[in-house]
Amino acid sequence: MLFRVKKKRLLITIFLIAYTASYFTVRMEKLLIHRVSFITGQDGNKSYYHCVTGGDFGNPMLTGIAIWRLADIAYYVYSPIRFAETLFWKVCPREYKFN
Repeated sequence: MLFRVKKKRLLITIFLIAYTASYFTVRMEKLLIHRVSFITGQDGNKSYYHCVTGGDFGNPMLTGIAIWRLADIAYYVYSPIRFAETLFWKVCPREYKFN
């Protein structure tokens, strides 16, 4: 019985590590990207808004529809981590330089 519990925990841990590592791969390949925008208040302070969305690959006729489908699938598969990353950016604010 104890062996089964340890085996389950090990499998869950391996799955979570693989899931998280694949998220970083998807982000590095730009299938999901971090977007930030801001609003300047009347007092001059900027309020930043963050989100992680699917990448923009241009015209699907030129880039191929497969990359767009992969980005759509990644958007839904990685929703829990996307929300966590968005929350992280809200909790740990930083200054951005926009042109």
